[in-house]
Amino acid sequence: MSLRIKKHRERRPSTWETVEEPLDVDAVLDRFSSPENLILIDCLTVLVSNHLLHYTGPVDEANPSGVTTGNKIGETLFQEQVSDRILDRMHKIIGAFRKSPADVVAVTNEVGMGVVPPTPMGRVYRDLMGRVNQAFADTADEFYVIFSGHPLRLK
Repeated sequence: MSLRIKKHRERRPSTWETVEEPLDVDAVLDRFSSPENLILIDCLTVLVSNHLLHYTGPVDEANPSGVTTGNKIGETLFQEQVSDRILDRMHKIIGAFRKSPADVVAVTNEVGMGVVPPTPMGRVYRDLMGRVNQAFADTADEFYVIFSGHPLRLK
């Protein structure tokens, strides 16, 4: 991940200020919102993952669901509540985007077009990202999807 971040930074102009904020993106938006700024959020998929892990804890072989309730019904309910909580948080961030006088660009990944993940947490993440991406796209002034480096404007 460090190498990826380094490469991203090297491709960006030296005049860009980089702020790494794993959870409170709306606070950063408030701090940098001015009509002469362009704010790039890179990326929503990492932001949602950060929030998911913040609520559930680490996911590994010993804990593939990311929760430790001990029963499947409890895990499902917990995951639904966490998804709703994260989606509410993303709507607050969308509100900060909308009220910002800066131009705001958000990058995300389409994670729902591939194979359905084999783990419960993978499926929760995939479904949640679909809802988050839809919410951001619904409120965006412009929306593009990029395939193989070619942008296609959808809105």
